[in-house]
Amino acid sequence: MQQPIIFLDIDGVLNTDMMFTAHPSTLHPKLVKRLAHLITSTGACVVISSTWRRDESYMEVLHDHFAKVGLERGSTIKGFTPVFSTLDNTRKCGESREAVRVREIASYLSENPTEAPKVILDDLNLKEIEEITDAKFIKCNPESGLSERDVDEALEHLRTGG
Repeated sequence: MQQPIIFLDIDGVLNTDMMFTAHPSTLHPKLVKRLAHLITSTGACVVISSTWRRDESYMEVLHDHFAKVGLERGSTIKGFTPVFSTLDNTRKCGESREAVRVREIASYLSENPTEAPKVILDDLNLKEIEEITDAKFIKCNPESGLSERDVDEALEHLRTGG
């Protein structure tokens, strides 16, 4: 079986709305530990779909937090979804954040086809992604981030493939 994939948003998943408002590049250690448990329990790799992928300093914060929970820098993050922007006409004028994120993830999967189980952890409503891919969408509550229930649901999907 191929390595399972976790498409990871960060704001609202590894931090909360309140944390983001106070300190935009802060992550909650408890939420990072939950993600680490999910990764190590399933052997999954991570594809970053968060806007954090655009900022090297934010990515360094993520790498530092991953290191603190034993996730290796070179092997945990497999890649990044493409960035669609109005600057290069890959984002349509007026297109919602949710629609853009869905297209970015679908584009990544189109360019990197796999039969591996996939989950998407995001605080945006991306339910539509399940209609166009075989990925499982798990909506995190931005007020509390990645919950134990979210992790259990992701574990089930990544272990059984559906």
